[in-house]
Amino acid sequence: MKQTLGERTKERRQDLGLSQAKVAQVCGVSQPAVDQVERNVTKRPKWLPELAKALGVSSEWLLHGVGSKEFVNNLHAKNHIDDSHFQTENAASNKNAPPDNLVGEARIAHMAASTQTQRFPPIKVLGTAQGGPSGAFLVTSEEAVAYVDRTPALNRIPGCYAVYVVGESMEPVIPHGELRFIDPVKPPSPGDFVLIQQKNGEHDDIHAFVKQLVRRTEKKIITKQFNPEAKVEFSADTVTVHRIVPWNEVHGA
Repeated sequence: MKQTLGERTKERRQDLGLSQAKVAQVCGVSQPAVDQVERNVTKRPKWLPELAKALGVSSEWLLHGVGSKEFVNNLHAKNHIDDSHFQTENAASNKNAPPDNLVGEARIAHMAASTQTQRFPPIKVLGTAQGGPSGAFLVTSEEAVAYVDRTPALNRIPGCYAVYVVGESMEPVIPHGELRFIDPVKPPSPGDFVLIQQKNGEHDDIHAFVKQLVRRTEKKIITKQFNPEAKVEFSADTVTVHRIVPWNEVHGA
C-alpha cells in the first residue's frame, strides 16, 4: 500500500532519531503542526520545503514518494528528481540551507542557528480552559504561565494568546491537554470553536470554557460540546467570546 506524506514524514523523523518538537523548532512551527502532518490531518503544509530540509530529503519524496528517502544531493537531484518548483518558490530561504552532507541533529542545529534572527516574540499561555461544565480559572493578569513559539501567521493577530484545554467534553475534536491559540480580534462565526470567558460578578473569578459556537442572540450564546454531545447556553451579558484559531491558519494555510 502506498505511503502517505504523513507516514513518510514520521518514518524519516524516527530514522534520524528526532522528536516532533525538534523538527518543529527548525521549521518555525509548533509541535502540534508536525503531529497534524504525521496523522494526515494536514495533507500538504505550506512549510513542506522547510520540513524536507529538516529531514534531509527532497520535497518530492515527502510529497509523492519519488526517489530515495536518503538525502538527495545536488548531483542526484539533477539526475533523478526535479525540485525546481520548490527551489524557485523558496529561493530566498535557500541562502541559509545547510551543507548537503549534514543530516539529523547536525542539520537541525545548523538550521536552527541560521533562523534565530527570523524568530518572532513568543506567545503567552494565560492558563487553562475547561471543556467540561464546571469551567477552569483563566489567568487574567498579563503574567504568563508559559510561553510558546509564535508563527508568522500568529504574529499578524494583535493580542493573540494561548490556553491549554482540560477535560474531555470536546474530544475527539480537541483532546485533553492540547494547546489552542486565541484570536481576540476577529469575531467568531457559527461553526467556529471558541473560548468563552464568563464572569458572574464584579469580584468573581473568570472561568473559561472551550466550545463550538452554534449561534448567538441578543441575550444568549448557544454552543455545543461533543462528549457527551449537548447544547450549552451562556448569558450574553456575562461572557466574552474569542475565536480559537484553526490549525491551518496558525501555519498560514
